[in-house]
Amino acid sequence: TDPITAENWLDRPDVPARLAILGGGYIACEMARFYRAFGREVTIVEKSDRLLAHEIDPVSASIRACLEADGVR
Repeated sequence: TDPITAENWLDRPDVPARLAILGGGYIACEMARFYRAFGREVTIVEKSDRLLAHEIDPVSASIRACLEADGVR
């Protein structure tokens, strides 16, 4: 199948059982939350030491905590 991208992720008819998302920006976090809500296993892979690296630390930490509480790795 074609890769899931920021442009096509909402239009895809299939929903993978496991998903690795490359990058930790806004779209990546939204995709992770969306697929996790459907019970999928989701892992975010980010080269920076934190998600949403351009945000201030408390915002980044809060988003990470919410995602982890939902089961996103």
